[in-house]
Amino acid sequence: MQSVASRGGRTGVVVETDPVGASPSGAPVAGRRGKAAMSVDSSTLTAMFHRTSDTGLSYWGPGDRYTFLVTGEESGGAYFAMLAVVPPQGGPPPHTHRDEDETFYILEGRPTFRLGDRRVEAGPGDFVNIPRGMLHCFRNFSDEPVRMILTFTPSGIEHFFQETLERAYDLTQDPPDNLEEVGARYAEAAPRYGMEFFLDLPPATA
Repeated sequence: MQSVASRGGRTGVVVETDPVGASPSGAPVAGRRGKAAMSVDSSTLTAMFHRTSDTGLSYWGPGDRYTFLVTGEESGGAYFAMLAVVPPQGGPPPHTHRDEDETFYILEGRPTFRLGDRRVEAGPGDFVNIPRGMLHCFRNFSDEPVRMILTFTPSGIEHFFQETLERAYDLTQDPPDNLEEVGARYAEAAPRYGMEFFLDLPPATA
């Protein structure tokens, strides 16, 4: 059950929840008692949605392709997720994020990650966690493309990609040969988004 409430001049939605769960229909569930009130700021409420394959905004990265799955605008600023398709030898240079935690879930292929001073080869079903401020990068040293889901918490870094990368309209094409141009745009925009690149460090080892 939800109702509108005003506190201190801010209008929100009060959602009554059963602390041990409730049925999807909202009908009473036998053996479950008690209710808790949770105040939610209406400005951060988000909607459920279904995004079909390859229908999010896509951009050509530095030798790879990124397709947005959910943006900060859609998650109330909580997180941003995208699909990365990384061809052989693709991947960014070592870098850090000041403001976001980042995760990787590998769908296909075997990317090599630099995690601080460690080198890790990941495979399908593997998960990589990068807390904010930690040096990292990935590189595809294999002969097959890599597909993985990247999630950033909180959101905001998607604006960096929108500012620095070219839109990808035909996903059947190969990435453009524009690494130097993208690198220059990365270097110019990175400080505004709390990113730092370390071009003098090797990305990873094969």
